[in-house]
Amino acid sequence: MAKGKDKDNEKVYTIPLRDAWKGPCKKRAKKCMYVIREFVKRHMKTEKVKVGTVLNHEIWKYGIKNPPRKLKVQVIPHEDVVWVELQGTKLELEKKEEKKKETPEKKKEAKESKEQVEKKEEGKEQAKKETESKPLSKKETPEKKEAKPTFRKKAKDTEEKQDPSEKLPSKAKLH
Repeated sequence: MAKGKDKDNEKVYTIPLRDAWKGPCKKRAKKCMYVIREFVKRHMKTEKVKVGTVLNHEIWKYGIKNPPRKLKVQVIPHEDVVWVELQGTKLELEKKEEKKKETPEKKKEAKESKEQVEKKEEGKEQAKKETESKPLSKKETPEKKEAKPTFRKKAKDTEEKQDPSEKLPSKAKLH
């Protein structure tokens, strides 16, 4: 739609939100959003409805339990979507950017840049392979420590059965 048509189709509605107050108190603000969308779908005969940020903040301003009883909103159709915003706020609609057709020169530049990137990656891979395949000199090789096997010294049965008082210092012997 053209810019002029958007302003012609702009409508102002007062939406009663009493249906949201019929439900549980912990779901009232959510229910308000649903009521607003359904109201706009019914009056504008569309399926795609977007709620503006200012309207959303107004509904949630006093929490989930205390949304407003009614709101005055402006409804603006834009392309396929209908936008709903609090009356008096300016709504900046997003414009779809058309894809620019690439010229043959730009295509060639893109191909050349891709080829250069691929060449750099190939060079890096070759450098890695060369460093991996080269035998390292004595200075470059990391020192490997040989793991020494650990053996537990098994005490003979006689040593294990010694009297504990013999291990104590001479003054502390108990008799």
